[in-house]
Amino acid sequence: MYSIVLDTNVIVSGSIMQKGNSAFILDSWRKEKIQIITSLDILDEFRNVMLEKFDAPKDDVETLIAFLIWKGNVVKPVQKLDVVKEDPDDNKFLEAALEGKADYIVSGDKDLLRLKIFDGVEIISPAEMVSIIKKGES
Repeated sequence: MYSIVLDTNVIVSGSIMQKGNSAFILDSWRKEKIQIITSLDILDEFRNVMLEKFDAPKDDVETLIAFLIWKGNVVKPVQKLDVVKEDPDDNKFLEAALEGKADYIVSGDKDLLRLKIFDGVEIISPAEMVSIIKKGES
């Protein structure tokens, strides 16, 4: 089973849209085909984006966060990184991936995708992750 860190944009997209690559990834996690590694910083950012940008119902947002905490692997990174200079806020995904020993970081963020790999963790798009999950099913 692959362990992955999802960028906030993937969690948001998968939560809002019922179809598409991000939704497929979240559904695969619910079906226990993959493991999601996250951190409280990532979950806080998700909460803020959903409530402030999308005016999502607070109960729905908190329910998903509780489920991610319960069924995901929530790590508390001890190492602070300064790798993504263009958007230092993106370093939290690298930190969570290293702490949780992730196989992949899944992101639509150009600053992260530009890295391609960081300390053995591949940084890929949602479409690439879907392809990997589907290959594993066949």
